[in-house]
Amino acid sequence: LEEEEASISSSLKIIIIDDNMHLRSMRKSIYKQCQDYIIVSSSSSKKEKSVYLGIIYINTPLSICIQQNQTRPKNRLIPTPIIENMSFKLEPPDPSKASW
Repeated sequence: LEEEEASISSSLKIIIIDDNMHLRSMRKSIYKQCQDYIIVSSSSSKKEKSVYLGIIYINTPLSICIQQNQTRPKNRLIPTPIIENMSFKLEPPDPSKASW
C-alpha cells in the first residue's frame, strides 16, 4: 500500500485554470476534459479517478469589480459595459445542479 501511495503522489499533477468561466457550460467542458484522464488500477480492473476538479468561486460585488478595473493600466482596462454584461450573465456554481 505504501508503494502504491508513493507512486500516486509522485505522479500527482496540479493544474490551475484562472478564468472567469461565468457560464456553467464552460465549467462542464473542463470537467468533461478531466474525465478523459481515468486510470485503471494495477491491483484490479476497477477504474479510479486520476483527476479531480475543484472550483473556487469568489462572489465579488459588481461595484467592486468596476472599481478594481479602474486601477488597471489603461491598456488593460475592460469596458464597463462588458463587466456589467458578464455580471448579468453569470451562472454561479450550484452543487444541486452540478454535483460533478
